[in-house]
Amino acid sequence: QFPEMNLQAKAAYVYDIRTGEVLFAHNEDKRLPLASLTKVMSALVAQEISPEYGVVTVSDDALKNEGDSGLINGEKWSLKELLDFSLITSSNDGMRAVALALGALSRRDISSEEIINDFVGRMNEKASELGLKNTYFWNETGLDESEVKGGAYGSASDVSSLMAHIIISYPE
Repeated sequence: QFPEMNLQAKAAYVYDIRTGEVLFAHNEDKRLPLASLTKVMSALVAQEISPEYGVVTVSDDALKNEGDSGLINGEKWSLKELLDFSLITSSNDGMRAVALALGALSRRDISSEEIINDFVGRMNEKASELGLKNTYFWNETGLDESEVKGGAYGSASDVSSLMAHIIISYPE
């Protein structure tokens, strides 16, 4: 369908969300590192855990992640504004602050690491619920865990399904 296209991507998947018709597919089910696309699932899970008007306080623990997006310890953000900021700027600090704040809602007597693990567990549950068979999260930001292990993995078709779910369920 695209004879003059010079595709350099390892995988691609294009479909019409209205009809479900696949327009183009290349290695669409190949599991690859998601990197910052991970933040899309983090935002979805955060929005489902807490109302947008919730308030998130940035903690020292949130600021320990790689990358500095200018957030300050003790700063307070509405959940919606912090999610918007984190998605637009790909802020690891912002998404970590969200995960720490929301992951602690049900269990206040646990460590930051346990809170993050609970939040990431919810991300993996949501991936399963959405039928994302090639998607798995190790953390909430997509930062590599090591030189050989990514922070999350997924396929082009899974990312398309995730984005379709968000567009349909949360059009705003």
